Amino acid sequence: MSEEASFEALLARVAGDEGPWQRRTLARVSLAALLMGAHSLAAVVQTATPAHRCAEPPSLLPLRLPPGAYIPTEVTADGRRRQDSCHMLNVSVSTHGELLNVSGAVPCERFSFDRQPYGRTVAVEWELVCRRAPLVAAVQSTFMLAVLVGCLLSGALSDVFGRRAVAWWCSLMTPLASLAVTGASSLTVFLVLRAVLGLLLPGTFVCLLVLSTETVGPAARGVYGILYQLPFDAGLILTALAAMGTGTWRELQLLLSVPALPLPLLLRSLPESPRWLLGRGRLAEAADVLETIAEGNGRPAPDRSRLLRQLAACQRAEGALLGAGRSHKARRSWCAAACGDFVQLFATPRMRAISLACFWCLLVDGLIAYGISEDAPHLGGSAYTALLLSGGVGLLAIVGALLLSGCLGRRPTVIVAGLVTALPCAALLAVPPRWRWARLALAMVARLAVSAGQKVQNLYSTELFPTALRSTGFGVGATCTRLGAVLAPLVIAAAGGAYWGAPAAVFAACALLAAAAAFRLPETRGRRLPESVDDVECWEM
Repeated sequence: MSEEASFEALLARVAGDEGPWQRRTLARVSLAALLMGAHSLAAVVQTATPAHRCAEPPSLLPLRLPPGAYIPTEVTADGRRRQDSCHMLNVSVSTHGELLNVSGAVPCERFSFDRQPYGRTVAVEWELVCRRAPLVAAVQSTFMLAVLVGCLLSGALSDVFGRRAVAWWCSLMTPLASLAVTGASSLTVFLVLRAVLGLLLPGTFVCLLVLSTETVGPAARGVYGILYQLPFDAGLILTALAAMGTGTWRELQLLLSVPALPLPLLLRSLPESPRWLLGRGRLAEAADVLETIAEGNGRPAPDRSRLLRQLAACQRAEGALLGAGRSHKARRSWCAAACGDFVQLFATPRMRAISLACFWCLLVDGLIAYGISEDAPHLGGSAYTALLLSGGVGLLAIVGALLLSGCLGRRPTVIVAGLVTALPCAALLAVPPRWRWARLALAMVARLAVSAGQKVQNLYSTELFPTALRSTGFGVGATCTRLGAVLAPLVIAAAGGAYWGAPAAVFAACALLAAAAAFRLPETRGRRLPESVDDVECWEM
C-alpha cells in the first residue's frame, strides 16, 4: 500500500496525528489502566498472613496459663527458637480444671492472629494458614486465570464488535462486580466474584489501549502507548496507601471500587476507532470520527465528499482483507470470526514467527514482574513495602521505556531489558536468604528492567499485528502476560520449596530466552501500522 493511501497519511492530513483531542482522550481512558493496576495485586495485601498461633482451647481458660504455654517451640535454621504457629501441645485437663498431662503436638483447631499491621485480611477471616495456606496462592491464581481469559475474549470481541463498544459494556459492569466482592460471605463466593471482576477488567484495559494507539500517528504512538500504562503502576501505589488506611480487606475492596464508578460516563461519549470502522466498511461513521478529531484539534472541517472518497481509496488499497474477505467475515458469527482471527495470527511464516516471539516475551514479562512482586514480602519488608516498591519501580520504568524506545527502538529495548533482568536474577543465587534487604534490592532492579521491557512490549504488540487482527493479537499477548502471572506463585512455591534460589534461576533463564526471541521481531518505530497480513509479510527485519 502506498503511503498516500494509508490511514496514517489520511489521519495526519485531515485531523492531525497528535493534538489536544488525542491528549484529552488519553486522559479519559487512562482510568482503565489505573483500575487494572489497583486490582491486579490487591491480593498481596488482602491475603497477607500476619503472625499467628493456636488459639487457647476453652478447656484451658480456667487455668489462666501464661500466653503460649501450650505452644511447642522449634529451632529455626539460624539457631533461634520460636513458637510453632501450626501446632499446640496435647494438653489434658481434669474434671476439676487441673492440668493432668502434656504430651506431643496436635494441629491447631482454631487460630489467634496478630492484627498488626494488616488488620482483618482474607487469610485471617477464613484462616488460610498451615494446612489451608495453599488457598492463599489460589486466590491470586484464580483471579489471574480469569484475567487471562478476559484478555483473550476482549481482544477477539473488540475486533468483531468494536473497541469502544466492548470497553463501555465492561466499564458498566466492573464497579458492580467490584462492589459484589465486598459482600462475599465465604471463600468460595469470594473466589467466584473476584474471577468475574478479573474477566471484566481487561475489557476496558485492552480495548482502550488499542483505541488510543489507533487514533495517533506513528511518531506519537510510542509515547501514547507507554503513557497509557503509567496509571497502572500508580494503581499499585494507590492500593498500598488505601490498605494502610483501612482495617479490613472489605474496606479496601470498597475503596478500590470507587474509581470505577465514573468510567462508564467518561467512555459514553468516546467515539469508536476510525481505523476499526474503516476496516468494517463503515466509511460514513469513520468520516464522522475524523471530523470530530479535526474539530478537537482546531483544524478546519474537511470536505465531506472528498473525505469519503479518500476513505474509500484507503479501503481499496487495503485489499481483500478489508474488502470482500472482510464482508464475508462480517456475515459469520462472532465466535467463528474470533476463532478465525486467532488462526490468522499463525497463518503465514512471518506472522507465526512474530506471534510466537511476541507471546513468549509477554509471558516471561508476566512471570517475572508478578513473581517478584508477589515474592517481595518473603525477600524483605512487608506486603505494603512490596506494593509501594513495585509501583514506584514501575513509574521509573515508564521513564526508562520512553527514553530507550525513543532512542533505540522497540526491538533493542526489549532485548536490553531481557538481558538486564537476567543479571540481578542470577545475582540473587549468590546472596544468602539472611541478607533480606540485599535480596530485595536486587529483586527491585530486576523488576525495574522487566517493567520497562513490559511497557515497550505492550506497545510493540499493538504495532506488530495488522488492523483486523490487532485487538486479537494484543488480547492473546495480554493473555500470555496473565498466564505468566498465574504461573508465578506456582513457580515460587514449587521451585522455592526445592531450593531457595531456584525461582531466581528460573527467572534468569526465562529472561535470557525472551531476549533471544526478540531478535525474531521486526522494528516498528516510525513505521505505519500494517493493515493486512500481506503488509506484515512484506516487512523487512
